Amino acid sequence: MPRVAFYGDSIVTGWRGISATNKRWTTTVSESFGWCELNVAINGVGFVRRRGGDRTDDGEALGLLSDVLASGADGCVVALGGNDSVIVLGREDEVRAAVARDLRALVQHFPDGALAVLDLYSPYGSDYPPGWKAVRQILQEETHRVGLQLVPGLATAINHDEALLCPDGVHPNDAGHAALADSIEPHLRAALFG
Repeated sequence: MPRVAFYGDSIVTGWRGISATNKRWTTTVSESFGWCELNVAINGVGFVRRRGGDRTDDGEALGLLSDVLASGADGCVVALGGNDSVIVLGREDEVRAAVARDLRALVQHFPDGALAVLDLYSPYGSDYPPGWKAVRQILQEETHRVGLQLVPGLATAINHDEALLCPDGVHPNDAGHAALADSIEPHLRAALFG
């Protein structure tokens, strides 16, 4: 049974939205594929956002990346960056450097076919805010630079459907996590251990 690290933020932990951990999209997908899920995620974190030891915005800190690399995982799914959308404008170079550093380290650590980078999560439908667009462009360019393509699903599954979201209008609820799993699963099957 492959051990897969899910490297991410509250969309990976299920913060605010799930009634039980087995409702997370990461758990649903892992069970479907026969993977052992290693949930290496912290609410509010990004490639830069809250990355410092005292939860300050720090693009130099390895933070969770160190935990992923030390996890003993056979593969990794990256679902990170949404929180950077609130700080990216005016700090694009810092965010790009942090994304590039993380992806280079992950590509070096995980063998071919054992790393997948998911498209940036969005609850917004097609009305993407400028910060989201900026992070998404950086993530797409840096993912291509390391020879990978973004795995679709996180950006489109929710489509601002209030029935899939918590009252905050951002975090998916149980039904939202199920929709994420349904959206991601066919693409992730081809991208990881394919």
